[in-house]
Amino acid sequence: MARYVNALKGVRERTGAGFIRFTIIGGGGFLIDTALTMLFLDALGAFFARSIGFSVAVAFTYLVNRQFSFGRAKVRRARTEAILYFTIQAAGAALNFLVFWMLIAIGPNGRLWVLGYLTISAGVGLVWNYALNRIFVYERRTTGKVGP
Repeated sequence: MARYVNALKGVRERTGAGFIRFTIIGGGGFLIDTALTMLFLDALGAFFARSIGFSVAVAFTYLVNRQFSFGRAKVRRARTEAILYFTIQAAGAALNFLVFWMLIAIGPNGRLWVLGYLTISAGVGLVWNYALNRIFVYERRTTGKVGP
């Protein structure tokens, strides 16, 4: 357990340019998610529309983050890395969707409100995804093994 507490402290120390790149790339993913969600919202409903948008956005962010956000990180075999990344994203998606659906359940409805709920839930997911990817998927060469 102490190893993971130290890893969380290390995230704070290594956050900076990588987090900025991750945020910019995540912004691209957010635009993809939002565009597809809004495109399919009327035809499929919020849940299915959001599922399509989110899935395409995760694939995009994985491919781009692998090259630009964590490029100097010690990487695992591509298959292992992808499995870890998508597992973290799936857990992040659950958190993201939970926040999204809670806001839909308690807040007003309408296309603009859905856009606001997307923004809030994406912000929650951003912090979760960056921290866990930094710890478990992309380890810095200079700090040694951090994750499991």
